[in-house]
Amino acid sequence: MGATGRGTRRDAVLPRGWDPVDTAALEAARDRAARGLYELVNDPLALRQLWASDTTRALELLTGAEPDDSHHVDPSDLFAASCLAAQPPLDATAEVLHPGPARTNITRHLLRLASAPPLPHADAATLNTMWDLDRALQPLADSTNPAGANFAAVLCARKRPWHFPLRHPHVRTYLNPHHRLDEPTLEAFSYDIQTFTYLLADATIRGLLDATRRTTRVQLSSENPPCGRWALGVENLRLLDTLLLNLAIKAHRLAPAADHEGNHLVHR
Repeated sequence: MGATGRGTRRDAVLPRGWDPVDTAALEAARDRAARGLYELVNDPLALRQLWASDTTRALELLTGAEPDDSHHVDPSDLFAASCLAAQPPLDATAEVLHPGPARTNITRHLLRLASAPPLPHADAATLNTMWDLDRALQPLADSTNPAGANFAAVLCARKRPWHFPLRHPHVRTYLNPHHRLDEPTLEAFSYDIQTFTYLLADATIRGLLDATRRTTRVQLSSENPPCGRWALGVENLRLLDTLLLNLAIKAHRLAPAADHEGNHLVHR
């Protein structure tokens, strides 16, 4: 992986079948993210409102509610993920929860990721396992709502928060409005993972995440503190996810009505 000065590229360690994301697209995503984060850091009221939003509360639940078993999908995982995505089909839910090939396959991937390097340091083998886990969980996704949060993607982020961003299509559109990808495909998955790898490796983005934490600490010490204490203890990936998802939802609200298709997140 070679440095470019603005984030890093991972062309040399991408798994077979993964096409490298164009440098211009990565830099465009980085610039859009940096602008949004900079505006938040310099607008304490907007940051306070973000910590109090329903989206942030759902993400806090997704991250904070302890699973019964970190190497299996259990009912607490499904409940936490349902706060961000549509309820999965009952037959797929049963296959994930009850002993059988599907549950065994999911557990195998979760065990492999338990000691695997996280983003932005994931190697080719880790990226392949991440893709395998996403595929194994896709029967839980709502195929009728490609514009909404993908239940499988949310569940991946729940089970392995140091590897998976939420991969919400609104965030993808926010970071690069001209780059539209269909779900669920390797192209979309690879694009999202490479983009977040690039962002997490970027010194400016990391600095803005640290500045967000500092601003939040100041707010927490004042009167009427926001609901931001949770954000001080989460890894950069989940903090970046939270900030970008809130920014993307705000941008989605302001988009033309024709673009507002089937989003399962509560926009309040």
